[in-house]
Amino acid sequence: MQEALNLLTSKCEEIGFTVSQNKTKAMAKTRSIPPTKLQIQGRDIEWIATYKYLGVIVARNRTWQAEVQHLKAKCTVRNRIIKALSWKGMGATSNVILSVYKTLVRSLVDYAAPVLINITASDATALETIQNDALITVLSYLIQHDSYVPELVMHGKIRVGRIIGPMEK
Repeated sequence: MQEALNLLTSKCEEIGFTVSQNKTKAMAKTRSIPPTKLQIQGRDIEWIATYKYLGVIVARNRTWQAEVQHLKAKCTVRNRIIKALSWKGMGATSNVILSVYKTLVRSLVDYAAPVLINITASDATALETIQNDALITVLSYLIQHDSYVPELVMHGKIRVGRIIGPMEK
């Protein structure tokens, strides 16, 4: 492995890329960390169990629990923002509340969609609970402030799919 890493590093340098020694990490998809020491430019590479790559937490044990926990924590904080904005004294309009929900909560879930294909049913339920909490806040606000929303809800025209539903098809 070290030879392949040396070759990769030298080829990167030939074409003008610099391998960051501080950002480079190693992750084995096994239960234990291999005893092999890997180095880049004379510095040891740290072996890790989880790593955040392109905003998604990848774990050595091939589960997505760390990513789901991260999403839950971020959505919970963002739900508080929606609740604060929906307070009567804030003066936010229905369009603002809906936009904030789509931007702050649903965008997190949508970005993590490739991960959500492989999550467990209990993790999906936990994420849906947090998303539903935000939706309840949004719909409560809309029902109180817009006359057309209760009619849409009664006739089933507002539909929100399950988190893992679109990926199962």
